[in-house]
Amino acid sequence: EICSGHGRCECGSCICDVGEQEYFGTYCDDCSTCPGMCNELKDCVECFITSQKVRSLNCSACGALAILPIETIEVKGKEKQCSFEDDKKCRFIFKYAFDEDNQLLVWTKMLKECVEPVDVVAIVSGVSGGVVATGLFLLMLWKLLTVIHDRRELAKFEKERLMAKWNQGQNPLYKEVETTYQNPAYGGTTKSMEQLG
Repeated sequence: EICSGHGRCECGSCICDVGEQEYFGTYCDDCSTCPGMCNELKDCVECFITSQKVRSLNCSACGALAILPIETIEVKGKEKQCSFEDDKKCRFIFKYAFDEDNQLLVWTKMLKECVEPVDVVAIVSGVSGGVVATGLFLLMLWKLLTVIHDRRELAKFEKERLMAKWNQGQNPLYKEVETTYQNPAYGGTTKSMEQLG
């Protein structure tokens, strides 16, 4: 269909209709709500980005497509943003638009966004090592506090032992086997052994 059914052909180029839905592009085949050309441009953009690093790569299948490198992607006006992942799970981002002459222009970020794989072994090893190290630290701290407490108790005991004023050979805890009690209720006179005998 001429101009994708959304315009008229004048002098070999399409003049797109202006209406409820504004179409644009070389053949009036794109609009702001259309699915767009992301899939069609994907291979050329990937080839362009890779060819900037690998000079021997040939992107002749893309023809004279104008692809321009940019730092950041900001979508304005009739521009469309596209993104896709390659086989290494790296994301390419680009945008495209048509200029006043309905020529397709593509802008792409030269750096792909790659997600680094998570190193599970390193995480598990780090967490396990941290738990073991914390346990050993707490165990050594407990042992240190116990030694300090025991030394204080020993010093206190030694000090009390040195300050004790015992007579030689007498233990202050020793009690005589024989005990004498005075009975105040006993009123009798005591007779000595000499008087009785």
